[in-house]
Amino acid sequence: MKNRQMRLGIALILIVIAMGVFASQIVQQQNEENYREGLSTNAEFRALSVIHKMDDYETIVLSIRQFFYASDFVTREEFNIFVQPILERHNEIQAIEWIPKVPHELRETYVQIARNEGLTDFEFTALIDGEMVVSPEKPEYFPVYYLLPYKGNEAVAGFDLTSNISRSDSLIYARDTKDVVITEPIRLLQDTGEGFGFLMLYAVEKSDQLEGFVNIVYEFEDYLEKSLSVHEEIGLEMLLVDTTHGEQQVVYTTTMTNSIESSVSVDARYIEKIDIGGREWTLIFVPSQEYERRFLSKSSYLILAITGVIASLISIYLLSINGYERQLEYRIEEQVEEIQNGQRRLQIALEGAGQAIWTWDLKSNRTTMGDNWINLVGYSKQELNRMNDPWKVLIHPIDYQRIQDIISRFLEEGSGVYHSEYRMIKKDGTVGWFYDEGRFFDYDDKGSPGKCAGTVHDVTEVVNLREELKQKAIVDQLTGLYNRRYLFEQLEQYFSLHKRHGQQYSLVIIDIDYFKKVNDTYGHQVGDFVLNHFATFLKENVRTTDLVARYGGEEFVVVFHEVALLDASETIDRMRMDIEEMIVRYDNLELRYTFSAGVVNFEEVESLDEVVSLADERLYGAKETGRNKVVHD
Repeated sequence: MKNRQMRLGIALILIVIAMGVFASQIVQQQNEENYREGLSTNAEFRALSVIHKMDDYETIVLSIRQFFYASDFVTREEFNIFVQPILERHNEIQAIEWIPKVPHELRETYVQIARNEGLTDFEFTALIDGEMVVSPEKPEYFPVYYLLPYKGNEAVAGFDLTSNISRSDSLIYARDTKDVVITEPIRLLQDTGEGFGFLMLYAVEKSDQLEGFVNIVYEFEDYLEKSLSVHEEIGLEMLLVDTTHGEQQVVYTTTMTNSIESSVSVDARYIEKIDIGGREWTLIFVPSQEYERRFLSKSSYLILAITGVIASLISIYLLSINGYERQLEYRIEEQVEEIQNGQRRLQIALEGAGQAIWTWDLKSNRTTMGDNWINLVGYSKQELNRMNDPWKVLIHPIDYQRIQDIISRFLEEGSGVYHSEYRMIKKDGTVGWFYDEGRFFDYDDKGSPGKCAGTVHDVTEVVNLREELKQKAIVDQLTGLYNRRYLFEQLEQYFSLHKRHGQQYSLVIIDIDYFKKVNDTYGHQVGDFVLNHFATFLKENVRTTDLVARYGGEEFVVVFHEVALLDASETIDRMRMDIEEMIVRYDNLELRYTFSAGVVNFEEVESLDEVVSLADERLYGAKETGRNKVVHD
């Protein structure tokens, strides 16, 4: 009798330990998965803020370039008036500059004008052998001529960017690509610190003649701190590396070294690559010990601790066995009660982690649900266990077959971890997203599993946040239209479909006429209202199969699917006439505006670059010949 009870006690210990270890592993894996997913979400949110801030800067440099492009001549005072509101909204910008192309014969004229305008010590300068000196004579110069703010940036006034190799190469690249270009990380001349900065350049051409460059100067530290200032400090370490051309140059880090090595127990990191202005940057986020303390659940350790207590109680009982059967029976009853209490505490620990348990008997094909389901889907354990197939009731019809296929593959393998993400319909009719994970156990002598158990938890907020982040990455924040980045991603797909399958597309670049006058006369709030009005007008007057995007500043793009060149031109011209007749009301103001447009069909060109270039040329032709017109040839 004693030996039988001893064997029973040992079996109970092994069962309790096995259940505890199994449950702890499942919960720990789930905790780590949630931890990594949360890290990815937090880091992705911050990476998108960095990307959006750079998109803002690109929009700024485009608007300043358009300001110079639309004016025959811009004075220093006009430059200051236009740029000052931008600096007030973006105080992290080091400087905004106009860098004209100056032939040698006009050098003294430019110098004298600057001095007459109050810059008494102005001179063309160059960086030679690390020293700032008066620029030697050369056929042409590209000096920093207009500069705001002047205070703190005096050292660069008159500096000829072509006297420095990296800056000169970026000017040439900006001239040749006719697009926004960012320099490699550089030491700014006006900065005495150890940090890196960069220049964002955009060439200004008129009638195919280079006039000069718009330049915005930033420090990496100011740029990143401004980008991330909207987020709570949660202990994520960050490293920004310039990886252009395969090289690796660390330009900013939140640690004391130029590398990030995680010192936490769970290996997790998030990496985001950013391509802009001809440069490739890599953002790396890893958690600190502070982050792990805040976000990594320790519930699996609690489960192990409870398991240890239960096993210890059983062991103590076995050691205290005596020859009195009555006392033995009493102690067995006592230990059984402790085991039941321990199992209840184990269930509470799992439910405290926001999870519900299920067990599947493969031989009887019967699923048994745990106690926490009512908190997840509204059905009680009893209601679910009375159903022949609770999964068919719960899982959304759209996802059901996909999940069945995943389970079939899992059964064929007979080992490993099953995991999936799907929607379930709750008792009240609402739909939520859930993450499901399970393992096999109770193997027979042939190695075939007899049962499978797992946990389910609600990930609706994570899925919704993920979708929200995807949407923010492709939408212009002011107008709600698709942004420039998404536009070019779609154009690449459209052009590929055109080449492979002959699908027809027509692209239109639209520019609101004299938009600068609206901003100068009524202010940027009215200007933003006009941009939103025009964006809404475009969306309401094209088909759902067509694409509308904000190209930058007051420029917009419409892509018509399966529409010929003349049909697209006639459609845009009808819209032009509608806008011309329209009165826009803002408070007590009554405004009118018009637009010009250039239209091109994909069949006219051989590459995507030619599509955009030809449409831009036709837009330029519309503006040069009086504006308020559509040009398609």
